[in-house]
Amino acid sequence: MKKIRRIGCILLLVFSVTLVMTACGTTDTGSQQNSGSSDQQQQTDTRNLQIFMDAYRDAGHTLTNVDIPSFHLIGATVGIMFYINNHVVKIYGFQNEIVLDATIKDNPFLSPIAYTMARNGRFLAESSNNSLLTIFNAVPI
Repeated sequence: MKKIRRIGCILLLVFSVTLVMTACGTTDTGSQQNSGSSDQQQQTDTRNLQIFMDAYRDAGHTLTNVDIPSFHLIGATVGIMFYINNHVVKIYGFQNEIVLDATIKDNPFLSPIAYTMARNGRFLAESSNNSLLTIFNAVPI
């Protein structure tokens, strides 16, 4: 019974994260009005948090205690937090790389810690385990 409840909670959480990502406009194409090579690169970054979670599962890890952190405090549009073998992994998504760069520069919560976080396109991640960040960095754009 506990196993069914746990699976139900995980499915509900995945559905909620997907709903939040859609509502936050992670697939918004209306705001991409500028032209140029950097904008073309950002348009191709259609990844979402589920892709990163799948990368950890594909690497043989079990994600536990999946939750949504207070990503808005650092200016992110989406975020996910989970544990792997008692090591926390937090991944934050931003609208695009230009917004991420501006946020790193201007946000008082993010500026002091951004240099310690892994970056992959428009996503930032933090973990106490460097091998877990290697998986994050390996997810292709």
